[in-house]
Amino acid sequence: MNKKIITHTEVMKELDKKWPGFRRKVKAEADRLHIAYRIAQLRQRSRMSQKELAERIGTTQSVVSRMESSNYVDYRVSTLKRIADATGGSFVISATR
Repeated sequence: MNKKIITHTEVMKELDKKWPGFRRKVKAEADRLHIAYRIAQLRQRSRMSQKELAERIGTTQSVVSRMESSNYVDYRVSTLKRIADATGGSFVISATR
């Protein structure tokens, strides 16, 4: 019995045919997850609590907690830049096609 190997790209194309916009939504969710993960990672590598980071960037601990959550959608470039500066990281925006 021959089994055809189906690639991730093929699966995503099929899902996008069935549910238009599916790939775009998955990509947006993955981007949000990546941002949340990187914020937490930068903060932890800097050995800061959420409260300490919040104080350095001029916000509250609860806002930092929300930004580190996969559900957060209201990221602002200015805030991400302040996080990078406060943690000794760098802030880069790139666009690919």
